[in-house]
Amino acid sequence: MNRMKFLLLSFAWVCMACAGAWGQDTAPSFPANGANYRLFPADRPPLVPKPQQLRWDDRAIPVQSVRILAPSPSRTSYPEQMKFIVSELKSFLAEHRVKVAPDGTFAVKFVKGDVKAGTENSKLKEEAYSLRVTPGGALITAMDTRGFYYGMKTLEQLLLRRGGTTTIAACDIVDWPDFEIRGFMNDVGRNYMPLPLIARELDSMAQLKLNVYHFHFTENPGWRLESKIYPELNDSRNYTRMPGKFYTQKEFKQLVEYCRLRNILLIPEMDMPGHSQMFRKALNVKMSDEKATKALVALIKELCSLVPKEKMPIIHIGTDEVRGRDEQVNNEILKEYINAVESCGRIPMRWQPGLTPKGYNGSIQQLWSGRQNRGAWPTDGAKYVDSLETYLNHLDPFETAMTMYFRRACPFRNAEGLGMMLCSFPDLEITDPRNQVLQTPVYAGMAFVSEPLWNNPHEKVQGDPNQDEYMKYFSNLPVQGDPLLKGFADYENRVLAIRDRFFIDKEFNYVRQANIPWKLLGLFPTAVRRKRNSPRKRTTMQGR
Repeated sequence: MNRMKFLLLSFAWVCMACAGAWGQDTAPSFPANGANYRLFPADRPPLVPKPQQLRWDDRAIPVQSVRILAPSPSRTSYPEQMKFIVSELKSFLAEHRVKVAPDGTFAVKFVKGDVKAGTENSKLKEEAYSLRVTPGGALITAMDTRGFYYGMKTLEQLLLRRGGTTTIAACDIVDWPDFEIRGFMNDVGRNYMPLPLIARELDSMAQLKLNVYHFHFTENPGWRLESKIYPELNDSRNYTRMPGKFYTQKEFKQLVEYCRLRNILLIPEMDMPGHSQMFRKALNVKMSDEKATKALVALIKELCSLVPKEKMPIIHIGTDEVRGRDEQVNNEILKEYINAVESCGRIPMRWQPGLTPKGYNGSIQQLWSGRQNRGAWPTDGAKYVDSLETYLNHLDPFETAMTMYFRRACPFRNAEGLGMMLCSFPDLEITDPRNQVLQTPVYAGMAFVSEPLWNNPHEKVQGDPNQDEYMKYFSNLPVQGDPLLKGFADYENRVLAIRDRFFIDKEFNYVRQANIPWKLLGLFPTAVRRKRNSPRKRTTMQGR
């Protein structure tokens, strides 16, 4: 018995020792040993989105200790973000068993300076960075902390641990985005989503360099932001779904700051006068009533009072799908909505198609519906955000990949396209909040749209957007031998590798489909019989 106990203990010790040794092989939270990641050598790891300018030096530099040299936070425009960048980098290095010390042999240096970005857009220049990695260290240059943050996120993808060694790929990068709005929208009005789940989405957005979070917090079933001037909006008796579930003003402020640290602008949406069932019930009004207009003006001002305009410059007021008699408003009421936003020093944003005061073209228009509908096109000279064909709750993961990769953002030349926004509008009730990401390809959509919005692989649409030849690939892949298929397959390989390393605990529902042959199997008997001695037969599609 004692001998058996000794053998069992010895076996346990061996297992623990092996586990420890294997644990050193890669970074547990960011593994680089999976089959998809192994497609890439350590000196050319996968990058998503692909930088605008990239030169590999074909060398993986071993890194054991690092010293971080960064500007004093007080000398940057956003001290808290500078501190956050250094803190996140230290944590990431620790995950890869790299010591951070003042005498570290490998230097990671952040320097404020000009970046020779290939754009004249001042907002895009603020996000630009250059990154040079040599055996002596990594130099990240940017105008300020926004560029530093993106340089650091790229550095994370360059650094990996394999075989017990942490390396960083030597390279020279100059990088900037193609679009200033690269966004994702959550409908938390219909279905409340806990803040920890939202934070997970925001972390993934930041990893993929998406920079706008559209917070759609009002809907027919509920008003999800605390109001202290109209507390009846948060009374559980007025909700038709998830009663009493809303975000406090303190939580909202924290959410805005969580976004900002990660280079994400939060755009709140208070949808009016449509989608207002909860509002009308709580205040016992029609949208044409003076009481309703005064309340909405006051609510807009209350919202603006929570966060300064520098941190939250855009307020979305909806104005789409005004259908019922109780939702109708006149031109003067629409002006009140717009004036309330502008009086707070903010830029109004609305859906297109949607209501707007006659002759007014100052709102940012967010396009929805289908491009075949001329009413969904932006008005001449307006600024617009493209959300046509981007509703993730209408797509499956396979279709999401093709649609987001081949879709050419902002196809309308009569107006100024700012970028594109993915939308998650799960209309049905979701009792388990996790199902918002489990049943909708949120993470796959983010990944496959990130590169087209940062480093667009396709030429801009010219002429009639309805004649865009790339629309035929929204649910189909190009044929074998087509260079477009090769481009998609390359992107797919990089996305899958990044998924396996940076999304290991998230609902990233996608498997490879490029260059996968399918064959139709013939009829075969099943185990289910309609009646004795009468087998039921069926056909099926199977991939290999």
